[in-house]
Amino acid sequence: MDMETRWARVAGIFFKFVADGCHFSTSFAQGFECLAPDADGADTVTVVVRLADSIEIPTSEAALFTGHLPATDENPLTHWVISQDDKGREVLTLVHGSLCGVSMASIAWQGCCAEMTICRHLPTSAPVSPFVFPIINIFLARLLALRGGFLIHSSVVNYQGRGLLFTAVSGTGKSTMASIFEREGATVVNDDMIAIRTDAGGRAVAHNIPQPAYCQEPKSVRLSGLFAISQSPVNVCKRLTGARAIIRLAVNTIQQPFDAINAKRQLDNVVAAFGPIPTFSLGFKPDSEVVAVAYGALEEGGL
Repeated sequence: MDMETRWARVAGIFFKFVADGCHFSTSFAQGFECLAPDADGADTVTVVVRLADSIEIPTSEAALFTGHLPATDENPLTHWVISQDDKGREVLTLVHGSLCGVSMASIAWQGCCAEMTICRHLPTSAPVSPFVFPIINIFLARLLALRGGFLIHSSVVNYQGRGLLFTAVSGTGKSTMASIFEREGATVVNDDMIAIRTDAGGRAVAHNIPQPAYCQEPKSVRLSGLFAISQSPVNVCKRLTGARAIIRLAVNTIQQPFDAINAKRQLDNVVAAFGPIPTFSLGFKPDSEVVAVAYGALEEGGL
């Protein structure tokens, strides 16, 4: 069987997916599929994708980090483990899904090379989608961390040429805030999860990423303002500075702090990207007045 190759670009990283003994779904990249990069030195990660009847579950003794997500109908894969194999590669494994105790997908990587294994029990197995959720998000978070970036639970809009980021715990109103700004003429970059990377000038750029619930096309915007949001009976915006600002933002990033080095790297990335950007605490009620309140806070700072 000839090896099928597909390319996708997410957050400035080119993914070269190679199907070994399987076929990719037609829309496997949900709008992020692209042609092969033609520029030398492009940030490229090659992922060879295979199918298997079973996947070895890492032992607890070998685990570097374990994580959990709430189970939903769209996401039955709720438990993952990061370990290290005998080749020195990091291995990310989704440990169980609808079949309790059965590994559903795994990806092992080192540097710019990776091998993904998808269990035949998954509905995506024939044809396969290498964007198995949440494995691709967790893998992307790790790749970004090693490249000076990170993933953060947030919505981002492009409003009058400025990128505004709204972050909070789930259920607080990130999507609601994006919808309010969209009604006032903003373009929504993403309303749930954002990849942050710095450009050549050291300025933070927000990128959307493939999401399981809907299809998108790649979007990005340079950030001008950051807002830690909360629900409030009135719309009120206050400036945050220093460590207080960084903590309000960092707490909502996707973190895998399995040792001190990784924990420090993540925090350093947040400081480098978000430190120069004005940060605010924004209490809001769901009406259009919050647009003027938030944008007015930026203008008052002369930005």
